[in-house]
Amino acid sequence: MQDKQGAPKWWRGLLLLWWLWGPGLALAGQICQTGLAQQAVDARWQRQDVQTVLDKQTGLVWQACGWGLTGAACQQGQLQRLTWPQAQELVYRLNQQAWGGANRWRLPSMAELTSLVRGGCLRPSIDLRVFPNTPSLWFWSDGGEAETGADRAYLDFTTGWPGVDDPQLANAVRLVRSPAP
Repeated sequence: MQDKQGAPKWWRGLLLLWWLWGPGLALAGQICQTGLAQQAVDARWQRQDVQTVLDKQTGLVWQACGWGLTGAACQQGQLQRLTWPQAQELVYRLNQQAWGGANRWRLPSMAELTSLVRGGCLRPSIDLRVFPNTPSLWFWSDGGEAETGADRAYLDFTTGWPGVDDPQLANAVRLVRSPAP
């Protein structure tokens, strides 16, 4: 079905969604289904310290803040957006320094990164009580699953959907590590 201008009718709906969730409302804050924000924090998450969060379901340890941010509410510092090669260099450096007392840091797989998505929430699609001040940006994954040509995989925390991007463009980073052996 088409409108008077010849465009498909679904196109108007898509434009409306973009207008509601697009860049024009960047300051509107997170949008969650009614009642979802009042639910208790999922018991799978345990804040270990200011820097890390334990996923008790998988045993993975996550950076609590996107790279560049620090503090209990991730309000200190400035989020650093890195190219994919810069993110790989960051991983190497942090492991050399044993950042956070560990040297097993890495970019998460897409499946691991997707496990952070909080269904029913957008802008960002993550539980801000567990991962505070997470921006609605693209976050790099290790690129293993969705690698197409020279592109690398990311997860868009605006919607919780994956995609691929040019590795020379800068995106946000949240690192993960496996538990100690």
